[in-house]
Amino acid sequence: MDGCGSLLDADVRLWSPGAPVGHGRSEVIGLQRDMAGPFARHETRRIFAAGDVIAVAGRLVRRTGERSGAESGTADTGRETDAVEFADFFTVSEEGMLLTQHRYYFVSPG
Repeated sequence: MDGCGSLLDADVRLWSPGAPVGHGRSEVIGLQRDMAGPFARHETRRIFAAGDVIAVAGRLVRRTGERSGAESGTADTGRETDAVEFADFFTVSEEGMLLTQHRYYFVSPG
């Protein structure tokens, strides 16, 4: 996570469902760490770029608990997993740093 922080503009802003708006490099890094949790990984599926906008589509995968048996888990972590599709939209500053991030999750509207 800290390596990614070097790509953030000093005035970066983060908008993500269920979290306060993050402003500034250290606050955004902290929010991203809190949102992911200690047992999460992002699987990037596609990256699109046009001008100063980058879009990333993928899955956020989290370990949710101990396996109850060999049939329950799908990951090799020994735990059951929960996954949700996401899309991130970034804008890039004139200096090439990430200036804004908007995150969206795919969930059923019902």
